[in-house]
Amino acid sequence: MSDEVIQGRLPAGEDGSTEFKRDTRSVAAIGRTVCAFLNTDGGQVYCGIADDGVVVGVRGDAAAHAQALERELRASISPTSLFSADVVTMGGRSVVVVEVPEGHDRPYVFKGAVYLRRGVETVPADAAMLKDLVRDQADAPVRWEKRIAPISPDDLDVHEIRAAVRKVESTGRFTFADPDDDLAVLADFSVYLSGSFTNAADALFSRRPMLRLPQCRVQLARFAGDKADDLYLDNRSFEGPLARVYGEVLGAIRAAVPVQSVFLPGDQRRVDQAAYDILALGEGLVNAFVHRDYSAHSGGIRIQMFENRIEIWNSGRLPDGLSPVDLRRDHASILVNPDIANVFAAQDLMERLGRGTERIVSASKALGARPPVWRDEATGVTLTIFRAVQTEAGVSVRLNERQNRLLLDLGVGDSFTPRDYQERYAIGLTPRQARRDLEELEALTWLVREGATRSTRYRLP
Repeated sequence: MSDEVIQGRLPAGEDGSTEFKRDTRSVAAIGRTVCAFLNTDGGQVYCGIADDGVVVGVRGDAAAHAQALERELRASISPTSLFSADVVTMGGRSVVVVEVPEGHDRPYVFKGAVYLRRGVETVPADAAMLKDLVRDQADAPVRWEKRIAPISPDDLDVHEIRAAVRKVESTGRFTFADPDDDLAVLADFSVYLSGSFTNAADALFSRRPMLRLPQCRVQLARFAGDKADDLYLDNRSFEGPLARVYGEVLGAIRAAVPVQSVFLPGDQRRVDQAAYDILALGEGLVNAFVHRDYSAHSGGIRIQMFENRIEIWNSGRLPDGLSPVDLRRDHASILVNPDIANVFAAQDLMERLGRGTERIVSASKALGARPPVWRDEATGVTLTIFRAVQTEAGVSVRLNERQNRLLLDLGVGDSFTPRDYQERYAIGLTPRQARRDLEELEALTWLVREGATRSTRYRLP
């Protein structure tokens, strides 16, 4: 979450999804609020903000405070849930932001008690409130990842469990009750419940999940040109425990990403750089793993690498309340598969909550690439990440801020007139200067011009 976003929220003060704390020392008060957000609609706790919205900052090592706070909250809140504590710098002062999604496995308990959010207050649940929570949870459909899987301990991949434990312990983001007991580890991950393994356990930690879950396969195709009917350079599928497959697929993508020599703006030296940001590609891929719809055997993940773009498709739809354009900005954290997401996050395989898609956008901007595009269609969600553009002379293309804001605001198929552009993005420029902005985007094929003279419109393809 950016400091600009936080700064914009401060004047509104605390509300049903926002809480201010002067520091991170009041762990009990923070824990009660996090528990309440999980039991209600999610929210954010800002540590280092006074009650009146003034930034006072967190003293000392803010990153260490954030990590310790997250670890203590995880140890005190059950069942296991995915939330994160991160550090943002504002005016030279550090603010710790605890991002909390809406919980899926209510009621959540903090140190033996259940809390709810009522307006700006965090309150303990009384008998009637608790009854409503339990009833609502009982009436909710069981998520695919929580359904019982027909597997036994003999189906587990012990090496995968041990690898996960090592990664988690190195990150310090999660504490196991008994890291040497495989079943206890899976219970801590909430994928082993009352003596039974869930579908999430099967997908994440069994030796051959594809025997029961063919939708867990991932396909990767690489083409010589820019169309799916061009010559194949590579076409293969990956299968196995999810985190391992994620690593294998990302490694294959990294190996295929071209390196191009460019002159960066203001620098006369030629430098070699990848045509895509690898961390952004990893974030786009992990989003497909943790947000896809696993319930249909015909689902899955498909990556197609073209000459000028990479498309990552996953089965399912965006959650209600989120649009493709929302993903380019700060947005609510809505988890489709929270148990799977928790295991990925605990191993530090995904960005902090609510920031992954923003990171993809900012990485594309830094490379001089067209902003990424998300498509939400009946067949699934597709993320397209574009290759960095350079001129024939090898100069890396950099858009101005006006052009960047335009592309971030447009959805696929959206159109506008040159006058629209000037009035919203190019105030103070002459019509000729504004037109030059649009002609540059058209030359890069990032906009399509339709019509002529006064009927001219531009469209995002």
